[in-house]
Amino acid sequence: MPDFNHFLKVVLTYLKKISKLVTAIFIIAIFFIFSTLWYFSSDLPDYKILANYKPPVSSRVHSGEGQLIAEYALQSGCGFLSVGRLQIKSTMPCTMFR
Repeated sequence: MPDFNHFLKVVLTYLKKISKLVTAIFIIAIFFIFSTLWYFSSDLPDYKILANYKPPVSSRVHSGEGQLIAEYALQSGCGFLSVGRLQIKSTMPCTMFR
């Protein structure tokens, strides 16, 4: 019986050490996740500004036959891309899709 009690004490001490280690790792992981989110979200604009975003209007120059000669804009955006029957709203620069 004394050997069994000693065995239980040893197992309990290891379980306590493992539980402390798991708790410490969990706290460090939570801290890392929140600090990463805080770091990367600090430079983002307010969502109210993004909800009311109106991009500048571009100017297009067409030839007499109706062909596009040039397009002038402060920002270039792709808008919607068609892939087969699927339409995707683009949030990436147009140069990625050309």
